[in-house]
Amino acid sequence: MTEKCPIIYAFVLLALSLFIPNPDLSAQSEGYDWETLPVWDNDKFYYRVTVDSEGIYWIIDSGYRIHTFDPVTELYESHSENIKDAFGWSTLISYKITEKSPDEMWVSTNHGAVVISEGEFMHYSDGLGIPNMEWSMVNPVTGDIWSTHGLSGISFFSDGVFSDFEALDELEIPSLNVDRLWFEDDGSLWFTAWDEGVFQYVDGIFKQYTEENGLDCVLGGNCTCWSFTEDQYDSQWLVLAYSGLQRFSSTGEWSYYSESTGHLPNDKISKVIFFDNDIWFVAAPNLADDSVLHGLFKMDIETYEVTHYDSENTPILSNDIWDIHVDPQGRLCVVAEEGITVLTPWPTAVSPIADNELAIEVFPNPVSDILNISVGETMGKTNYELLDISGRRLLAGSFENTTAAKIDMGHLTKGVYVLVLRSGDEAPPSYHKIHKD
Repeated sequence: MTEKCPIIYAFVLLALSLFIPNPDLSAQSEGYDWETLPVWDNDKFYYRVTVDSEGIYWIIDSGYRIHTFDPVTELYESHSENIKDAFGWSTLISYKITEKSPDEMWVSTNHGAVVISEGEFMHYSDGLGIPNMEWSMVNPVTGDIWSTHGLSGISFFSDGVFSDFEALDELEIPSLNVDRLWFEDDGSLWFTAWDEGVFQYVDGIFKQYTEENGLDCVLGGNCTCWSFTEDQYDSQWLVLAYSGLQRFSSTGEWSYYSESTGHLPNDKISKVIFFDNDIWFVAAPNLADDSVLHGLFKMDIETYEVTHYDSENTPILSNDIWDIHVDPQGRLCVVAEEGITVLTPWPTAVSPIADNELAIEVFPNPVSDILNISVGETMGKTNYELLDISGRRLLAGSFENTTAAKIDMGHLTKGVYVLVLRSGDEAPPSYHKIHKD
């Protein structure tokens, strides 16, 4: 059983208050651990990334080819040619990669679905009116794969075959061109259609949102969805065809954030994601005006202040960013044309040890199994807590009348943790960042 540690949130708020700059200034890299992955030798640039539950990076390049990167071996592998050979195809266009289960990666392609499982390839297209499978998501309730097919609507995969989502017929909209779909945690379905707006399907009932009831489609009513996310308040955030950011609150109200409202550097937003309790987004370059800021940005979800993470003063390889993705370890993967940078958020501000306090040594760091704690002299009772990057308490204990202690971290996954040590009722706690191999 894990639990939240209340004192951590006080330090989180303090840390955030220190790191929010003016909207027109670029952020420094404080507050996050930054790691740049080894760059591949490829004639195409990075386009879209998914990280599976095993930590493997699944990459689609700008030529719509499939690659994987293993951060342990630091090796890239390409898969598109093997897939084409397996099925006798002359072409393969890959649009999106989805993890259905730890041993099944589903690739949406121009031939339907390609499933990669333990090095084997399977192909599914039965039941698809048009084999072109543009987008796919897993229904969190049923575990089924759902996909979009443009003018062919929506289908779902069950028992080895695709079936049409026949409820769409109730809308009585001819030539409904479905673009993107996604699910809330309770299985509620959302999807967008090019000229018809945004749709929500809950308990067998459709709700349609257009400019008539609060949606703001800037480009002539074009509601093509490029990206979406859900925040901790159950609000849906959408990017609709260079139309800034749209927010649909849990109370059913739409809000619009753009350059004209004073919130964004420009309206050419391409990606949005909820990360580290804030909204992060990518703004594309303005080809007509090089002075317009573009790249990675963070919007404070409470104040709507915007911070720019510029490649000139952060480890991000460039401001030409194509994708952002939160991996299973809660890290943000920033996919620039030149490579991938991973951000790990710090949950606390680190308290420095004053000169008159005991020196504490924590080693080895990084650690594989046993973490050692050493103090300069025998201490009274000392309590310790080990937290993950979200502030959850994973381990807790105490030691007393000793200058050394050990903590077994062998069962924990690779990542960044925080060790909190408290000695005495009035002494301030000390915080130690621990890297687990």
